Amino acid sequence: MQDTTQNHVMETVLFKLKDGVTTDAFLKAAEASVTYVENCSGFISRRLSGAAGTQWVETIEWASLADAEAASAGLAAAEGIGDFLAAVDETSVAMHHTKVQLSLR
Repeated sequence: MQDTTQNHVMETVLFKLKDGVTTDAFLKAAEASVTYVENCSGFISRRLSGAAGTQWVETIEWASLADAEAASAGLAAAEGIGDFLAAVDETSVAMHHTKVQLSLR
């Protein structure tokens, strides 16, 4: 059986929330980003984990690196996503793209 994930890319974003941003407020703001991400070309899946006062991790699986880069490029201009971006401490953000090497479901 051919592995169709061989060209998929995992986007991993590590970040912290700005001081004073609660988990509930952040998750509410994150809801606005769902529509944007789901409608991006090549989107496969997304997970967001963390808690206030700790590091957060967002992982998004994309069909290709080009899809991941296009989604990132359009993020700032996406409608309704301002509160989500404003909640993140931009000095703490680290983003990495890696090729999927093994996928289990």
